[in-house]
Amino acid sequence: VRQLVHEGHLRVEQGRGTFVRELVLDYALKRRTRLSENLAEAGERAQRELLRHETMPAGEWAQPLRLSPGALVEVLHTRATVRGRPIGLSTTAYPAARLRGMGDAFRQAGSITGALQRLGVNDYQRAGSTVSCRLPSAQEADALARAATEPVLVVQFHSVDSDGVPVEAGRTLFAADAVQLTVAHEP
Repeated sequence: VRQLVHEGHLRVEQGRGTFVRELVLDYALKRRTRLSENLAEAGERAQRELLRHETMPAGEWAQPLRLSPGALVEVLHTRATVRGRPIGLSTTAYPAARLRGMGDAFRQAGSITGALQRLGVNDYQRAGSTVSCRLPSAQEADALARAATEPVLVVQFHSVDSDGVPVEAGRTLFAADAVQLTVAHEP
C-alpha cells in the first residue's frame, strides 16, 4: 500500500480509509507551455511517443504558420501518457523549409523542445490557444483508450520563436476526465 501511495495510485485518509486516486492533471496554458515542465510541476512525469510523421502541403496549418497552402510542413502525430494512461493526442505542424528533419530530431531528443533546439530554435512561446470540447472520432478514442462517447478537450495553438516567426501550429486532444486546463495570466 505504501508503494502504491508513493507512486500516486492511492491516497490514505486517516480514519476514513484508502482510496484510489483519480488521475486529474492541472495543465497550464501559458506563454511557455511545455508538456514535461507542466506535468513536473504537478508531480507527474509524461512519456510522449511518436505515432506518425509525414511531410505534406500546409493546408489547414498555412494560416497560423504564415505559409502558402501549398508550402510543405512536417507533421508529427504524438501521444502523451502519464502513469501508463493516455492523456493527450497531438498533431503538430512545422514549416519544412526551416525545420526539415523535425521527426528525426524528435526521435533523438524525445521532446518537442529538444527537437526544436536541435534544429536551431532555442526558445519559443505560445502566440495563441483556443480551447473547445467535442466527442472524439473512433480512431482518436482508441488512441486515448476511452469510449467514443466521452468528450475530449481540444486545444488549437500556434507558437513563435523569439523573433515572432511562427515555428509550430497544432491541436491537442486531452482526455477530459484526466486533464484540467488552467490559463496562467502572466505579466
